[in-house]
Amino acid sequence: MYGAMIVLEPGRRWDPDRDRVVVFAVAGTADTASVVAHRSDQPLKAGVPHRFRFVNIAAADVVDVEALQDERPISWRLVAKDGADLPMPRTQPARFSLGPGETMDVVVAPRPGSLILRVKSFNNFDAVFPVR
Repeated sequence: MYGAMIVLEPGRRWDPDRDRVVVFAVAGTADTASVVAHRSDQPLKAGVPHRFRFVNIAAADVVDVEALQDERPISWRLVAKDGADLPMPRTQPARFSLGPGETMDVVVAPRPGSLILRVKSFNNFDAVFPVR
């Protein structure tokens, strides 16, 4: 069993409607091993800012992530790296690479439809978040 431990500043509260955790891990052994994304299937709310906290616990795999809507790349705001809030969050194209043990927090307000996280690692897959 594993998961993310989220530490919040005093006075801040976890919001299950707007906070999301995506944990990348390895499932299986030897030739059957693959990188998977553990996440909630709860739909996102359109136009509402959601904070995604990405955690890579895959021991030896770099995970490349790109976010798309309507098969086109989107932008999001990078707000924290490796557990520390960034002093000047910035909007950037929605893609990054995470090495083993790294974390990345972003904020995105998706449009209705689907938000797709295209993941490339030891194996490639899409993690789809419905947006209503």
